[in-house]
Amino acid sequence: MNVELFWHLLDQVLIRKGLIDYFEDSQLDIITTIDGNSLLNRNGSINNKDYSDHLPLKFRINI
Repeated sequence: MNVELFWHLLDQVLIRKGLIDYFEDSQLDIITTIDGNSLLNRNGSINNKDYSDHLPLKFRINI
């Protein structure tokens, strides 16, 4: 069985090839809760009725 964990994520970080060595994979975070308010429905899908249909991302590039 082929499992593609990130295939269906719409939000992404685009980085030019010259900066990829400075990108820290471990520092990529998909924000699903803000101030105790979930941005997701109970079934885990994005709650686009009350919020955006994209989740915020937090990441680090050490340059």
